[in-house]
Amino acid sequence: MTISFDPSHDGRLIQLNEQNTSEHIFTLFSEHKPPVNQNLGYISRTTRTLPILISVQASLISELGSKSSPQPTSEESPATTKKQRRALNRRRQSGIPLESIALQFEIQQSLELLNSHQERSTTGAVLWQITPLFAEWVLTPGTVFHDLLFSRPESGLAVIEIGAGTSGVLACALSLPLFAYHDDDSKAGCYIATDQLHILPLLKKNVANNISVIQEMTGRLLRRANATPYISVTIAEHDKNSENGTVEGNKRHNMRRNVTSSHELHKPHSRGLHSSENERDRPRIEVFELDWEHAKTDVKYIRDSLWTFGDDHTVAKKDFDIVIACDTVYNDFLIVPFVNTLKLLAGEDTHIVVGMQVRSHEVQEAFLTEAQSNGLDVWHVLPQHLSERMQSGFAIYYFRRSQNRRSP
Repeated sequence: MTISFDPSHDGRLIQLNEQNTSEHIFTLFSEHKPPVNQNLGYISRTTRTLPILISVQASLISELGSKSSPQPTSEESPATTKKQRRALNRRRQSGIPLESIALQFEIQQSLELLNSHQERSTTGAVLWQITPLFAEWVLTPGTVFHDLLFSRPESGLAVIEIGAGTSGVLACALSLPLFAYHDDDSKAGCYIATDQLHILPLLKKNVANNISVIQEMTGRLLRRANATPYISVTIAEHDKNSENGTVEGNKRHNMRRNVTSSHELHKPHSRGLHSSENERDRPRIEVFELDWEHAKTDVKYIRDSLWTFGDDHTVAKKDFDIVIACDTVYNDFLIVPFVNTLKLLAGEDTHIVVGMQVRSHEVQEAFLTEAQSNGLDVWHVLPQHLSERMQSGFAIYYFRRSQNRRSP
């Protein structure tokens, strides 16, 4: 069973083509330009530890809790702890309604990497504004891609994020349905967060430090529905052999760590490429390298690692259901390798969602044109169907493999 979503019959999106893309860019940059104080788009480039709150609405709480949502918290009880009072104050200051639940993450940023002078990418060292806004919007019932994320394909939902950066915010927040809907009779889903190799250590650390927020929420809600969730997170990374500047897949290895709800990190151990099927029968987050300039090799490695197992190399799944990217295209040098990576990940039934901050009309138009020229159909989510805070300065696009021609 594939995930059903037809943008052609959804009035909240408009398809872009060679005839209307320039007009779309003109309208976007004239009527929905970012506010003056939005700067380049980072949240803070001077703070090492960044508290992030993402609101989960009562309707989603009810959905996850099998119509057993918690009571609204309108005032503090005598038993409220100092940590809970601090979180409550942050929610008031951020405008998050008290009848919702706030996912509270604490993100570590790498100011050293951000301010370093080196050829490798440094933008992923800090958290960018669109990321928590996108997560909160997608988690809101009734929004354009909510049902995509909360679908339950028979083979298990497979989501991959490209250009994840170090924060792990999307990996934690958008893995909520994987954990909430998992039971003994369902196939486990996975959320794969990817970036360049030097980004992965802090990405892995942030996921490990914040996944308990999702564990606690889903555990509490599912117990109310008389279900006991089995939650475990597998965080994997692999090394690149660079003696001659090439990627050699047969010399790579996996380092896996199981992260329990108490944050205990078990001793990592090496595995062969093909692990057992039983080890994959649980919802999980995994971290992999995906360098867009080596995308063909890296994507093949990720697929092999996820969906082949055993001595006979049985294939369990071949394509990702959803591809997500936020604020990944900000200069023209990135366009061609990024689009090539999207093409490699785009299966016949793959849904691709890309969030962008409105910065350069030349770069944004060149990106959309490159995608259209390389076998991808493109839709734009109309601004009035975004959250209020995303309607100025941001754009959300949906891509899928072209139905009219075969992607090369």
